[in-house]
Amino acid sequence: MTTTYFTDLDEITTLAAEVENDFTTLDTNDSFTSEYNATSDSESMLRSCEIYRFSLSVGVTGILCIWGIVGNILSLLVFNKFHEESDTKSRSSAPLLLSALALSDITVLITLFIMKTVPSFCSYTGLFPEYFKIYAFFLVYGWPCVGVAQSVNTWITVLVALHRFVAVVYPHRAVLHCTHAKARRHLVVVIFVVILYEVPTFLDNKVVSVWSGVSNETVYWPAYGKLSLDKNYQLIYKTSLYYITMYLIPWIMLAVITVFLVRAVKQARDFRRNISVTKDNTKDSTDTTEDISTSLIAVVVTSLICRPWEPVRRLIEFILGSKPGCGHYYFYYEEFPSLTSALNSSANFILYMYFGRRYRQKLLELMKCRKYEREQMNTLSTRSSSDMGSSVKSIRSMATRKGSV
Repeated sequence: MTTTYFTDLDEITTLAAEVENDFTTLDTNDSFTSEYNATSDSESMLRSCEIYRFSLSVGVTGILCIWGIVGNILSLLVFNKFHEESDTKSRSSAPLLLSALALSDITVLITLFIMKTVPSFCSYTGLFPEYFKIYAFFLVYGWPCVGVAQSVNTWITVLVALHRFVAVVYPHRAVLHCTHAKARRHLVVVIFVVILYEVPTFLDNKVVSVWSGVSNETVYWPAYGKLSLDKNYQLIYKTSLYYITMYLIPWIMLAVITVFLVRAVKQARDFRRNISVTKDNTKDSTDTTEDISTSLIAVVVTSLICRPWEPVRRLIEFILGSKPGCGHYYFYYEEFPSLTSALNSSANFILYMYFGRRYRQKLLELMKCRKYEREQMNTLSTRSSSDMGSSVKSIRSMATRKGSV
């Protein structure tokens, strides 16, 4: 691995030599494996901090990640069913965008599980020590992937809200602007821009290898390049610009769109109370539109509640200048942004189930269809076995008759 242009390589080599014993034995209190230094020598304090981190990272965040992955996979199946049943010529953008949102939620949950739940579990239990031998790669490349996944998820939420806003407030324009083809192009642009924004982070930071003479093996260590050590880059690009583009602008847009959507849904309900709908297909279409709008409002409100925790954490860390260790209020707060992010990405399935009547119906149809397919397969296999058995009996009886003749 190249080590050129990394100003802290000598310091990394020195630190690696100093902690290689702890590193190879995977001391759970090491600053590299647990990412914090203890502010107190009290073993009871350290133990309580370990239990606290394990309880939140594994007991809460880990369960939310697993639950959310399963729920979003079911949502993908439901939205795919909506997509297949829609008219090809006038196909709405809603199923595609909601599928993209569910897929981005799955990506967020997987990255959080790998970066938060797995290291906390391994550090607390002492299992799978090999994980920490390659932990430098997760530090250098894993956290930028988490940032990309969360940013894509944020802007897809904005995109879904914008399309729903046009479909509800300006329905005559939805035929032109909220099509399947345009939604696909919008998704490509969002993903491309977010990844492009994170490219400097991926290119600037590296992983260097340091040979350990004690353990006779290569130890990997994260090394940060010139951009990461530049205060102006950190202040302007990684802090100010990142806050504005990934938090402030999306948060304001989602808040404004939510207000208009709530008003539109309320007006639609009042309109339905005042007139009687005679055509069932019109009523079904209206119910579907209201289901999607109400579910999306709940999704956006949940996102607005869960989003601010991470920028607040970054702000606190920037003010403090470093990461305080066990016993400091920052240590206890540090776990909540990941927890709320996992909650935000795992809650959509419950919101769809609660607010979406058509979603519930389609999910039950899928479950019954799977059950029916299994029953049919079992029936066919039983019939084939019985038919085969009767065929064998017939052949044997024929052979017996010939033999007797």
